[in-house]
Amino acid sequence: MKLRLLLTISSFLFAFHAFSQGENLVRMMTLPNGYGSLYELQHSDSIPVNRIYLPLVFDGKVLPDSLGLYRKYVPVVYEQLQLSVDDRWLQNQIYADSLGQAVMRQAAVTDPYLVRYRVNKMPKKEDLEKIEKEAAKGTPFADLFRPEEFKLPSTPSHIKGVKQKLSYWKNFSVANVQFTQNYISDNWHQGGESNISLLATFNRRFEYRDDKNIQFDNEIDWRAGFFSTPSDTLRMFKVSEDQFRLTSKFGYKAFGKWYYTASVEFKTKLFNAYKANTREMLSSFLTPAEMYFSLGMDYKTKFDSPNIQNLSVFISPVTYNLKLAVRDEKVDVTRFGIDKGKKTVSSVGSMIRANISYPVIKNILWESRFYYYTTYSNIVSEWENSFTFILNRFFTTRIFCIVRYDDNVVLKDDNNSFFQVKEFLSIGFTYKW
Repeated sequence: MKLRLLLTISSFLFAFHAFSQGENLVRMMTLPNGYGSLYELQHSDSIPVNRIYLPLVFDGKVLPDSLGLYRKYVPVVYEQLQLSVDDRWLQNQIYADSLGQAVMRQAAVTDPYLVRYRVNKMPKKEDLEKIEKEAAKGTPFADLFRPEEFKLPSTPSHIKGVKQKLSYWKNFSVANVQFTQNYISDNWHQGGESNISLLATFNRRFEYRDDKNIQFDNEIDWRAGFFSTPSDTLRMFKVSEDQFRLTSKFGYKAFGKWYYTASVEFKTKLFNAYKANTREMLSSFLTPAEMYFSLGMDYKTKFDSPNIQNLSVFISPVTYNLKLAVRDEKVDVTRFGIDKGKKTVSSVGSMIRANISYPVIKNILWESRFYYYTTYSNIVSEWENSFTFILNRFFTTRIFCIVRYDDNVVLKDDNNSFFQVKEFLSIGFTYKW
């Protein structure tokens, strides 16, 4: 009876202090340990129990230096627009749990003879059932041990359920607009010229996954870049980047992470590009244009590591390549490996294509694409690398670099290497959906 009286007085003191601390502390007292909200408590099949209503159990731990009954509650202050998980419920639960421990420790210090159990010597199940029956009969808090009946509301007859269909299609889109500008005065000691540049990119992917044997990937990739040329007397802007690419792969699972795959790829230019201060056209729409038809095996995986998200390696022993130049009368088609006076050239060879996406750290994303095609007498290879530095949800900085090797081109005085390099750095707007 003395134990019950002590615990009852302690509970009333605890409740009085909780009400004096305000609404948040009352919520902490009423929620049992392990429940973050009233919603979780309402939908739980467990009976809520507060530790101050349980018998004193000695756990063998050394008591802390400060054995005060109550600890000052310091509310957690959160800054606005903070991009983090709201953990106030956890802080409140931690405080409520520590407050309950303080009450139990105070009772153990003032009346140690009330400590009835030890962790390594707990009562048997039969003894606990007997204690619960006696407590339910003789305590004014007997109603607390009776679970309330909960009935789900019936659905009105005029409301009909909607059967949702499972969709195996997923789509992703990313659009970027990057902008750079620099100014150089006319009397700058090292010379140079002012210019502005604009780069726009768009990527759209459609993926089909039936979670069994079929994978169907489709991708649209478009890049267009322009920059001002004050030194060019014939035009104000020049094309710095121009590529439109369509890729489609259909795969049927072979074994493990390997798929029998048929692939089609098409890429071309969309704008006219000219040599500075001349009317010599370097490229145009469908000049050049390329198509690849490939059969092979595709290896796809998502690593367990949180860093690497996606990897695809497509190996094709048989690939047909068709290269087309529509405006051969205005463009030097030998730059693309096409004989002068002809509009097309085709070949059969082998191809390897790999794509990887790797978040280096939280706000830096590395995307790479490697392509290798050989007819066993000529080689065409490209390696694209893009580093995206995420400033916030809408603004990013990008470093893009592509290295190309093509020994089909005819070497000239102004073009004496099979290697070609392009690189740019820009900052701008990014939108994903």
